[in-house]
Amino acid sequence: MRKTSEQRLIESEGRFRIFADNVDECLFISAPQLTEHFYISPAFEKIWGLPLSSVYADPSIWLKSIVPEHLERVKDFVSRLKGYELPDPNLEYQILKADGSRIWLSVKIFAVVDQENGSYHICGSVTDITERKIAEKRVNDFYLTVSHELRTPLTSIKGALILLERRHSDSMSSKAKELAQLASKECDRLIRLISDMLDFKKIEAGMLQLAPESFNAAEMVTQTEVMLAGLAAEKNIELAEDPQFTAQIVADRDRIIQVLTNLISNAIKFSPSGTKIVVRVERLDTLVRFSVID
Repeated sequence: MRKTSEQRLIESEGRFRIFADNVDECLFISAPQLTEHFYISPAFEKIWGLPLSSVYADPSIWLKSIVPEHLERVKDFVSRLKGYELPDPNLEYQILKADGSRIWLSVKIFAVVDQENGSYHICGSVTDITERKIAEKRVNDFYLTVSHELRTPLTSIKGALILLERRHSDSMSSKAKELAQLASKECDRLIRLISDMLDFKKIEAGMLQLAPESFNAAEMVTQTEVMLAGLAAEKNIELAEDPQFTAQIVADRDRIIQVLTNLISNAIKFSPSGTKIVVRVERLDTLVRFSVID
């Protein structure tokens, strides 16, 4: 029975090595704080551009390749690999390869293996994420360009509206003043939304910050419908309100308007001519529900 178990272990290790030898990720099994390496997969040579024997001869050779601006952060990460309670298991950093090129790596510590003698081994993987980082930079550059190109004309429109109010205030009707003020407020809102695009990393990480404020829910619906009245009129669609809740709420006003604008504009786009779209505000226990009904 013992021989069978040992044979199974050998076969299992053989399958693992076949797998590890043929993946792009560099798999490793090391001592705590990576002071000694018991297994490094062949992908090490492709990633670092160094012979595999070099990392066994000098366990810290991988550390010497890290770019100066990331070195302290990596050292701090490694210093915390000293117990069964691992730190954040993911880390991204840059290295200088043997040929002088810079690449991005992602290291993931995924297991601590107890050796049943009071010691343990750290298991992990290192992946070249350079292509992903290049793609992320392209997306970020795109957002920066789009944000700039949109913000510039909006700022000009905002300035024109301010001049219009100041120079022609006496000759403008009360309705015209109201529309000019509304347009000015919407310019401000769009500029704020565009500014949020610059913080793409927070959005990507699910850390978009909200700015709660107190405002009247029904009045906000009215203002949103006024903005979309022209679009509705083009399709001969009536916009109506059903304000069953008219008190103050605390929320991110810009975000609520953004969602409502999307829902109402979609309802206008897909509703037949001559129909009605109703926006309802109602209270549900401790929540407030906005509904767009076409």
